[in-house]
Amino acid sequence: MKQCFECEKSEDQIEIHDHHIVPKSKGGTKTIPLCMVCHGAVHGKNTMNIKTLTKNALQAKKKQGFRTGTIPYGCKCEPDGRLIPCPEAQRILAIVKSLRALGLSWRHIAVELNGKGLYNRKDRPWSKQNLRVCCLGRV
Repeated sequence: MKQCFECEKSEDQIEIHDHHIVPKSKGGTKTIPLCMVCHGAVHGKNTMNIKTLTKNALQAKKKQGFRTGTIPYGCKCEPDGRLIPCPEAQRILAIVKSLRALGLSWRHIAVELNGKGLYNRKDRPWSKQNLRVCCLGRV
């Protein structure tokens, strides 16, 4: 039967968690049993809270060349983390770029795309808001 490394309460008294001594995001593999109260106390400290650990893990992934965050419109993410162009979305981006060059508003472009049956990646009709968010910086 497991018991908390810190307060020595057993799992029949309180829920016991496996706490990584060195955070997993920093390569840690060994754990110690901590009750949920003691485990919460450990992660309440500035250097060990979930927000800080997640931020550090994401920075480490970026240094290794992995993409973090949302996938930009017009791309797909390969299992290894590389972004590759999505031909259909690239075609839509080219249409949007040409229509913007003609001076059409986002609303008019959304109407034009929907009229041609060209929907967003969730297969829903475009609105001026989601078209603008997807295409800004890419058109």
